[in-house]
Amino acid sequence: MDPRLPRLVRLAELVEARDTAALAELAAEARTIEAEIARLRDTSPPSEPEAFMLGGHGALWDSWRQRELARLNRALADLRARQEPLREKAARATARAQVLNRLAGTDRA
Repeated sequence: MDPRLPRLVRLAELVEARDTAALAELAAEARTIEAEIARLRDTSPPSEPEAFMLGGHGALWDSWRQRELARLNRALADLRARQEPLREKAARATARAQVLNRLAGTDRA
């Protein structure tokens, strides 16, 4: 066995951890945006309907809510587009680490 193999295994494990952490970070961001979207979808104008609604402010609030939902949906779509290459990168890093562990005889569960 090549004496450099254990160092290569450790390097592959570090790369795997980095790529997996980056993917988890994006997933957490996505969950935050999804929660904001759900909160906005389940809300109504922030006051009693009498004067607020009669003054046309209900329509203004609804318009703002729709724009905010559109902005959040665009942000979520952008985030999901950035996730796909990271998923592939993390999968390759995991496979690389598994192969190197097998070669070094240190199979991990």
